[in-house]
Amino acid sequence: SAAHLGLRSEASARFERGVDPYGCDAAVARFADVLRLTCPDLVVHDGMVDARGSSCPPAQRTIPLRVTQVPRVLGITLPAQTIAGILDPIGFTTTPVSDGVIDVELPSWRPDCDGEIDVIEELARHHGYDRIGRAVPKSTVHGGLSPVQQRRRLVREVLLGQGISEAMPSPFLGSGDLARAGLDQPVIKVANPLVAEHFALRPTLRPGLLAAVSYNASHRRADAALFEIGHIYPPGGLPLPDEREMLGVVLAGREAPAVVALWRELADVLGVGARLEQDRVPDGMHPTRSALLTNGRQVVGVVGEVHPDVLDAYGISQRVAVLELDLTALLPRVPGPVAAKAISRYPSSDVDLAFVTTDDIPAERLDKALRQAAAKLLAELTLFGTQGLGADPRLLLDPVAGARGWAGIAWRPVVDNVTLFVPLGAALAAFWHRRSLLLPFVVAVAVSVGVETFQWAVPSGRIANSADVLANAAGALLGVLLAVAAGVRPVRRR
Repeated sequence: SAAHLGLRSEASARFERGVDPYGCDAAVARFADVLRLTCPDLVVHDGMVDARGSSCPPAQRTIPLRVTQVPRVLGITLPAQTIAGILDPIGFTTTPVSDGVIDVELPSWRPDCDGEIDVIEELARHHGYDRIGRAVPKSTVHGGLSPVQQRRRLVREVLLGQGISEAMPSPFLGSGDLARAGLDQPVIKVANPLVAEHFALRPTLRPGLLAAVSYNASHRRADAALFEIGHIYPPGGLPLPDEREMLGVVLAGREAPAVVALWRELADVLGVGARLEQDRVPDGMHPTRSALLTNGRQVVGVVGEVHPDVLDAYGISQRVAVLELDLTALLPRVPGPVAAKAISRYPSSDVDLAFVTTDDIPAERLDKALRQAAAKLLAELTLFGTQGLGADPRLLLDPVAGARGWAGIAWRPVVDNVTLFVPLGAALAAFWHRRSLLLPFVVAVAVSVGVETFQWAVPSGRIANSADVLANAAGALLGVLLAVAAGVRPVRRR
């Protein structure tokens, strides 16, 4: 009745955890004694009607208490005599049954006690919490962050280091929020939402971040840079949603190259990679300045700019760059140890390369080709500028490229190629010295051309280069001259 009527009293606080079902005899006797004070002629007849149901607990409840459990739970050791001295005065009758085991008969007025741990709690209360001490039991499990937690913190540190603030939008969406963001996805509706207008679990982070950008723009903060690491709840085939952890980044007033550079920074830190696929345009994104991030057949993210119609729906008057990453897929991919790279002893040299491409060739494809061709010699690559390639090409980066930072002049490969062909040139001169000095040189050059042609035709991991032919030719010529200077004579055949 106290809970039903909302009336709290001392009696309700005392008896809300249960009433002694075997205290009726004492209660009736006490009632009769009190009633006799006001009714001196009261007559109490013998006999009593006592109807008990099957749900009534047994009158006697006994549980075994292991003495060894007391120090395991409380951290202190109590002898059996001390345990009996604490429990017997409060109605818990103890009886030793064997070495280290005591039977404890629970009183009927304590229905809240029904196990060994409850008896140990009574021991702690009556022995005194202040006498137990503050020593924490040692754990066999060492604390620490898992690799996924460490990599998640690393992502957050990189974003904060870039000057991007963390946002925490609501995980619930209302009617029309997805359509406003240019998305058409099924959602999971909440049966008992906290706010009636926000009744669906979000399948993407983008609506909440765009709403935050719009709010900042309305308060004269047009250059807001925000990120969120949160969970999305797209419907799946199972009873529970396919909950995934995502990263969402929005950069107001910035273009697609800004988030592409941010993605490469995160990819370098996490040791992961993905391909920019512009054949499929993500929903709600700019049709020519957006791409999917794919790893094999798995889509791991979205990068690019928001569609102009979506910006108009949010009241945003400038470009907004977006980066979305599936952290559930990327964080568990812990890369192997990073191998140390030799530092060049020579200063880097800048090489500007100009390419003329059609509008359907993404800059990412050109970037990949340059990196594969340069291999280990490339220190840095920057794409910049567009000139006369048509209006609005499908590019996240600009198609005219400039490669920067070739790792020095690379004298070591040149010296190796020259040294390799010096013995060949000398040996050929020894055989054909009397015929012609040009013939050994021509044969050595032909051998070099054959080797480079084989490297170009067969994917062996090495790169064919005309500079290698020139270095080999120089080595062969040097070998011929050394053989002539040493007076080497050809071997006569008999």
